[in-house]
Amino acid sequence: MDVIAKQFTFIFKRKRNDVLYCVMFFVGVIVIIHSLYAYRLFIDSINTKNKTSQSITSVVLRLPMNLPKNSRENATDNKEDVSIKNSMLDLQLNGIIASTLKTRSQAIITINEKAKFYSTGDKLDDLPDVKITDIDNNSVTIDNNGARQRIVFIDEPDISSRAPAPSLPHDSAPHSLSDIIITNFIYQQEALQGVRLNARGPVERFIATGLRPGDIAIKMNNHPLTQEASAKAALQEFVTLNSAQFTVIRNGQEALVNVSVTEND
Repeated sequence: MDVIAKQFTFIFKRKRNDVLYCVMFFVGVIVIIHSLYAYRLFIDSINTKNKTSQSITSVVLRLPMNLPKNSRENATDNKEDVSIKNSMLDLQLNGIIASTLKTRSQAIITINEKAKFYSTGDKLDDLPDVKITDIDNNSVTIDNNGARQRIVFIDEPDISSRAPAPSLPHDSAPHSLSDIIITNFIYQQEALQGVRLNARGPVERFIATGLRPGDIAIKMNNHPLTQEASAKAALQEFVTLNSAQFTVIRNGQEALVNVSVTEND
């Protein structure tokens, strides 16, 4: 009996060890599989973040920071633009809010000494047969009784080399800020950063006011130019004001500039 008991005990211990080895083996396999699965999830999450980051970067690059570039979708239209003549209507383009979303682009146009913001599809005041069909970075296309025409900033080169748009002669005295300043809204990630100021007409006349081409104005008189509604109100005053105080960003520094067009007569 003692021999049988010892044999049974030996067999039991041996089987127990075998069972423990099997359990440890399967636990090890499960741990390895789980580690591989966790590693795969980690790699997938990194790839997903990279794709998302690239997508966000792509969107940011298309936002209008300075003067946004035309998107590829507009390439065909741009090629056709060479056949569009500049409009001979008594209109003045004062500023453009450019966006890659056509519905968000706006232009401020002066008609009969009244400045107003217009969007694509709007009809011009006092000209019911003239409608805005497209707003580009530097020009506006209109439908004038079925004829496509362009309104450009004064002194903007005519890429069609045809009849020039009506403009203020260089030797005539300016009467308002809109006679010497071209404005463009500056956005970064859909937030208005200010209004870029450039010369309309002779650069020397613009510089004589104390401004420099490319100055970014963040305030005009009491109008903060980093708030869209306030900036639009300020630009509408350009047509009537002949002087204003600007706070501009130049070379990374703020500068206060008192501008008066009457000083250049």
